[in-house]
Amino acid sequence: MALCRVNASGSLPKGPPGLPLLGNLLLFRSRAHPVDEILTNWAKEYGNIYTLKIGPKLVYILNGYDLINEVFNNPDVDGRNAAKTFKAALGEGKGPASSEGQAWSCQRHFTLKHFSSSTAKLEEAVATEVTTVLSALMSQPQTPKDVHNDVFKPAMYNIMCKVALAKYYTYKDEEFETLADIWDTVNTNSGPATLYYSVKLPFGKSDEIFRKISSLKILLQKIVDERRQCLNDKSATPSCFVDSYLLLQQNELGGKEGVSKHFTDDNLLWSIFELFFGGTNIPRTLMSSVVVYLINNPHVQEKIQQELDTELGDKPPSWADRQRLPYTQAAIAEIMRHANVTFLAVPRVARKPVTIGGYHIPAGSTLMSNLHSVMMDPTAFPNPEEFHPERFLDTDGNFRKPRELVPFGMGE
Repeated sequence: MALCRVNASGSLPKGPPGLPLLGNLLLFRSRAHPVDEILTNWAKEYGNIYTLKIGPKLVYILNGYDLINEVFNNPDVDGRNAAKTFKAALGEGKGPASSEGQAWSCQRHFTLKHFSSSTAKLEEAVATEVTTVLSALMSQPQTPKDVHNDVFKPAMYNIMCKVALAKYYTYKDEEFETLADIWDTVNTNSGPATLYYSVKLPFGKSDEIFRKISSLKILLQKIVDERRQCLNDKSATPSCFVDSYLLLQQNELGGKEGVSKHFTDDNLLWSIFELFFGGTNIPRTLMSSVVVYLINNPHVQEKIQQELDTELGDKPPSWADRQRLPYTQAAIAEIMRHANVTFLAVPRVARKPVTIGGYHIPAGSTLMSNLHSVMMDPTAFPNPEEFHPERFLDTDGNFRKPRELVPFGMGE
C-alpha cells in the first residue's frame, strides 16, 4: 500500500507519511516501538509542530515546554473535541474536561473548589483503601500478583466511588462489579485515537463502548437520584462531589436567575464520567509504575523506607507530612517523569485562526501536546533516560519541582 505524505505542500506544518484513509492511525495501535519516543523523534525531523493524520482528521502535535505553554495558554486555543461515541451514549452535557469557554471556566472552578475543600475526605478515602491494598499485597507473599488489575484497579475505582458518589463497596458487590466492568471496557478500548476522533459506529469497539456507557448512564442517574433524595433532609451536609453539585443546583433554583445553564443534570453525568475517566486509570497505571521502578531500583526503595522510618516511625504518612519527606517526593516525581503515563494530554481545538511557530493554523484545528518531549528534554533533565530521584533535590536536600515536570498536562 502506498504511503501518503501529510501537508507536503508546505502551507501547513509537514509531518510523517501515513497510509491512505488511515493516515497515521495505526501508530496508536503499534506495540513494536514506544509511541511517545516516536512522536519525540519526529520533532527532530519535522520541527516542534508537525502534522499527523488520524483517519480523515489532521492533528497538530506540539513539542517542547515553551511552545506547548504558549499555545495552551492562548485563549483562542481552549476548544475541546467531541468524542462521538461518548456523546451518543451520555448525551449532550459537558464536564470540566470537555466544556469550553465560560462553561469550562465555571465547571473547572467548581470542581477545583470542591476538591480543595474536601482534602480531608479524599485523604480518608485513600487511607481506607490503602489498608485494603496493603492487606492484599501482604497476603500469600510467595504468590505472584497482578498489582495493576487485581490490586490497584479496584482500589482506584472504590476511591472514586467514595469521593464522587458517597458509595463505598466491597469488591464483590454486584453494583461495584458492574461499574468496574464498564470502566474496564472504556479504559481498555479508549486510546488517544479512538477517544478523541471516533465516529459512532454500530459495530466493533465503538458500539461496545456505546453500550457500556449507556448502561453506566442509567446506573449513574440512579445514584444521583438517590443522593438528591438524601439531600431533601434540610440537615444534610454534602459528603461527595455529586452532593455539592446538587446543592449548587438547589441554591441556583431559589435565585432570580433559575438553575445555572452550566450546572444541569446532563453536565453532572458528564462530570462524574470525566472524574472516573481521569481519576482511575491514570493513578492506577502510575501506582503500578511505582511498584515496577522500586523493584528495579532497590537502593531507592531503601532510601524511601529509611526516610519514612526516621521522620514518621510507625505513623502512616499523610498529605501534611510531605514536606518532611523530600526524598520520597523526589522519587515519586522521578517515577512520574520517567514513566510518563499520560504522554499525550487532553487535546485542544483552536476556536479562531492562530499563528504557531510561523504557521497559520486554521480555526477548528486539533492540537495535542507531546509531554514526553518536555519531561525527557535533556536541557531540563540531564541524562533523561537515567532514573535519578536526586535531580529533584536542591543542594540543601529540599524537594524542588521544576516547571518541566508536567505529568498531567499544561495550560489553563
